[in-house]
Amino acid sequence: MRLCISLAQLARKGEKSNMKVVCSVNPGHCTLISYNFLLLIILQLGLDTVEGVWPLPQTFITSPERYQLKPQSFSFGYRRHLAAQHHCSVLDAAFKRYFSILFPDYASGNDTIRFSENEIFTLTISLDHHDCEGYPNQDSSERYKLNVSAGQTSLNAETVWGALKGLETFSQLVYQDDFGSYYINKTNIEDFPQFQYRGILLDTSRHYLPVQTILKTLDAMAYSKFNVFHWHIVDDPSFPYQSRTFPDLSNK
Repeated sequence: MRLCISLAQLARKGEKSNMKVVCSVNPGHCTLISYNFLLLIILQLGLDTVEGVWPLPQTFITSPERYQLKPQSFSFGYRRHLAAQHHCSVLDAAFKRYFSILFPDYASGNDTIRFSENEIFTLTISLDHHDCEGYPNQDSSERYKLNVSAGQTSLNAETVWGALKGLETFSQLVYQDDFGSYYINKTNIEDFPQFQYRGILLDTSRHYLPVQTILKTLDAMAYSKFNVFHWHIVDDPSFPYQSRTFPDLSNK
């Protein structure tokens, strides 16, 4: 059975209910099953030994030494050479998205809480190629290096698409203790995908799926570091897509 949902999504904070997730049973066919049923499958297959990062990186060195993360004193940033040019809109959006993933219980109204300078923790990104204005393609490099140490994390990637994979890995390394505090262990990771094409197919032409289900599928793809979304949206006998720009498209 080929699973198209990551362990990372199952471990996401706030997703402990019997939510619906996407699982691919046969190539080209997707169905919906329950969270509890999928978790049972994973335990039976012995996939709970992934050490917290999915897919398992090419090189993964971790230590019992850990550092506490506090949302009030955590920040994302750029290396000076990248910030001197201009910020990357793709990463700027990712920073906001991943902050809420890292600290799902944090309320922004707590900004008045004070913290000392030694509590500041920064994730700094550097890119070898500033390709934020383009689009990914099949040859885009997704290689990255992630180094977590006291008070800081450095993420170096050849392209912005590799940086996104590194941000996802970082989010999977953060965990909460029994008291709700956030921690991350000292870690060194060098990673790149084993397969250049990692995709999933959704056929909404002949199988109706609600918009929220499609959005959850896209989230699951990001958690699993997939890079191709094959959307079978129309077919000869069925043309459910209606365009406001071209209203006659579906009529004809």
